[in-house]
Amino acid sequence: HVYDLKYLAQLIFESDLYQREATTDLSKIENLVETTYDFSSPVLRRMEAEQIVDSLFLICGKPFDAGRMCIDIDGARDYHNSLDLGTPSRAWQFTSPSNERDRPSLALPFGQPFITLMKTFGWRDTRQSPLTVRESTSTPLQPAILANGLLGQRFTRLSDDSDFTELALQDQPLEALINITFMKTLTREPKAEELKMFSELLQPGYAERANPEAEPVRRERLPRNLVSWSNHVNSRANEIKVELEGAVKKGDPPTNRLDDDWRNRYEDLLWTLLNSPEFIFVP
Repeated sequence: HVYDLKYLAQLIFESDLYQREATTDLSKIENLVETTYDFSSPVLRRMEAEQIVDSLFLICGKPFDAGRMCIDIDGARDYHNSLDLGTPSRAWQFTSPSNERDRPSLALPFGQPFITLMKTFGWRDTRQSPLTVRESTSTPLQPAILANGLLGQRFTRLSDDSDFTELALQDQPLEALINITFMKTLTREPKAEELKMFSELLQPGYAERANPEAEPVRRERLPRNLVSWSNHVNSRANEIKVELEGAVKKGDPPTNRLDDDWRNRYEDLLWTLLNSPEFIFVP
């Protein structure tokens, strides 16, 4: 087949071995670890921290808006002492803010929510010391930060830069909206009982959900270049960073193009899918 990569991929994807259901049986998992010759099924595993963050923003279509990974934005320090690692667009591009002094003026309020979530899921924040095998033990903080953290809030918030907002505004049956939402989030169609439950949740007011005369909410861009290493000891620098942190915690402004009550219920659907065990486990 002339080294056709698509043909090879088709052979793999259509094979019985590839399509076997992932196992959660501990005895089978231990057997897979001990030998390389007995592959009875793939092992269900949790996504890495970077995969979780990338998945959140790829699904909802929002930009990271995480700011620059740099505390010397005016370039006053020698590059041996301070690096500008740019503005992350993928999770692997984050690094430690190196704020051991715990000064608010040296904080990275736009990037810190990403760093906090990834560290909770075993990410190591020093690029020069990466770990091949990470700690995979589950902790109570992991579901808590997905359910209540800022990144989970940004995922579920129907703002005007969310793909889910555009999806909700499309003229389509409610069943189609729920099906597409499940496919985008969990890569599967809803079960009959799930479809029934969420249809009952979203059906009231569905026909009147859109506000066609409303304008998109233009989010005010917060200042990024007011504090650097050269002026971080100024008392006003601390105040600026604390104010920015408070503004970031408010999250994305909700759209005006959807009825508030119906929008809140659709956000409840997204929150439920985000916090289902399926979301962070593969395959």
